[in-house]
Amino acid sequence: MAYFKGTEKAHYVSRMFAEIAPKYDLLNSIMTGGLHHRWRNKVTDLVTEGLEGPSLDVASGTGDFAFALSRHANSGQVVGVDYVREMVDLAYVKSTRKKNQKSAQKLSLAVADALNLPFKSDQFSCVTIGFGLRNLGNVEHGLAELHRVIKPGGKLAVLEMTQVPGPLIWRWLFRWYFRNVTPVLGAVFAGNWKAYSYLPQSVDWFPPAEELKAMMAHAGFRQITYRYFGMRTVALHIGVA
Repeated sequence: MAYFKGTEKAHYVSRMFAEIAPKYDLLNSIMTGGLHHRWRNKVTDLVTEGLEGPSLDVASGTGDFAFALSRHANSGQVVGVDYVREMVDLAYVKSTRKKNQKSAQKLSLAVADALNLPFKSDQFSCVTIGFGLRNLGNVEHGLAELHRVIKPGGKLAVLEMTQVPGPLIWRWLFRWYFRNVTPVLGAVFAGNWKAYSYLPQSVDWFPPAEELKAMMAHAGFRQITYRYFGMRTVALHIGVA
């Protein structure tokens, strides 16, 4: 698959995620050993520290990041948005199971484009995007749009697969596993080899952690830090607007 971006990428990715939506949560748990929930909870603690007010989760998928935010005392009202209606529908079903929980009452879900968010500027105290930035048709535009909707002094957290740093042998082993085993898992558990072949390729196209830090700075963020999770296969970037 050749590298592509813009409208072509948006259409491709939305169709792909619509197809795998019913198995999306299962595959996430299999591929991360269930650690993605722990990572999101940790990120929520970090990004909401010292902040109060409304929160936004972009590329929310089936809502796990938005649910983690809604459980946090500092998050205020939480909005979760995703470009793929099938994902939002599944997030809504999950939220109805939590409807008797106080946290679920803080949450609203909607279909929206991360490159053209339907919110006024300086609206949210914090914004999260988990495993979604690399799927945007234009990452630079996406970062600028995220910066636009965050209040001055608010925070952005980007949790994303990353190009693995470190010894060449480890990078080679991870790349081999990701390119050969991940599509098999997708074929077996989701019935979709093509979608899970896209996943490792999307990581190859995505900038490494230090380069993403520079892109966030160019978009207007400051005090940017990053750390790794999952044997350095996942990076968390946090920046202040």
